Amino acid sequence: MNTKPFRLLTLVACCSLGACSKAPVDGAPPVASAGTPVATASTEGSGIVLAGRDALLAAGRLRVEAVATGPFATSAELEVPGTFVAAPNGTAEVGAVVAGRATQVLVEEGDRVEKGALLARIEAPEAARAAADLVRATARISPLEKRLARYEALAQEQAAVPMQVDDLRGELAAARADAGAARTLLAAFGADGNGAVVLRAPFAGIVASRALPLGGAVAPEKTLFTLLAEDALVVAARWPERGPAPPVVGARARLRPASGIDASCTGQVRAVLPTVDPVSRTRTLRIALGSEKCPFSLLGSEVTVAFPTASGGQHVQPTPSERTIPRSAVVDLRGATTVFVERGDRYSPRTVRLGVGTPTRVVVAEGLVDGDRVVTEGAVLLKGELSRDDLTEGGPTATGAK
Repeated sequence: MNTKPFRLLTLVACCSLGACSKAPVDGAPPVASAGTPVATASTEGSGIVLAGRDALLAAGRLRVEAVATGPFATSAELEVPGTFVAAPNGTAEVGAVVAGRATQVLVEEGDRVEKGALLARIEAPEAARAAADLVRATARISPLEKRLARYEALAQEQAAVPMQVDDLRGELAAARADAGAARTLLAAFGADGNGAVVLRAPFAGIVASRALPLGGAVAPEKTLFTLLAEDALVVAARWPERGPAPPVVGARARLRPASGIDASCTGQVRAVLPTVDPVSRTRTLRIALGSEKCPFSLLGSEVTVAFPTASGGQHVQPTPSERTIPRSAVVDLRGATTVFVERGDRYSPRTVRLGVGTPTRVVVAEGLVDGDRVVTEGAVLLKGELSRDDLTEGGPTATGAK
């Protein structure tokens, strides 16, 4: 019996799954609810490709300027970047000199503390042994003192052997020495009479960091708290090597937050360091804050330092012709001073070295050549896209000028 094979015809339906958001119509860029173009980017090849680039240009959210060398007309001030740093002796690292375990932690990051305030208490075996030695030595002293006094009285009546008196004096001296050694050791450990190591604030200030959980193990080499003295911040300004001569000690400066917030405070040059950083090719000016409160003085925050063009009797002028770019073109990318250069429809990050500047423009000492097309509006947008790609795919890194 012949059985014909059945032929099974299977119809496969291919479904294309769309994204959750609305797709653009006729290639138009995505639009936010308010009608503003929304940037989407890819980093194919070399550089960032922005979808909706034409719409961003038309809306003014993306602008590009060709770099050119020309006369640099300064305003009444020259500006250099700076950073708030701790003044010398303005920070303190607090830790234990013996191993142990935290039994009390009394402060948190951001707390203000007075000088001598208790930060933490640590149970340390070495300190406990020193405390026990002190108790034993102290317990021996009083009976020995009484025996010695009695034997000395007997010796005067010739009822006691002088050698016995000498022996008691030696025992008493040894007990006192043992007690003194134990006290010294406890003081070195920072321990109280019960053998607990106590950590105290060396000055009035703010707890900048805490690395000690309750019950946490303590190692002798570990920093447990970092304290920042109040009003102990200075500004480290970076003066370019290729710029004019730096201001003299005593010159006045005006500080403004790099974030663009409308605020300022005054400062004064306290030191001009004699060395040049081999990477940034800048000299450091240490600037002390003035008497008025500086509301944006935060450790590590960036600041713009403005000097009058005639500072401390020394006229500081940039050279007549410089290669400059708008300050809006400059961003900080992974700690490097960076601009974005347009190449066709792509935007590539490039590390640059800046010189002095004005409130609106800054001299480019290295990293750009005439004709480079630099993004002057939208650099922050490109930085955000690049940082997002780094988090998800390990995107491109900033490169120096070729």
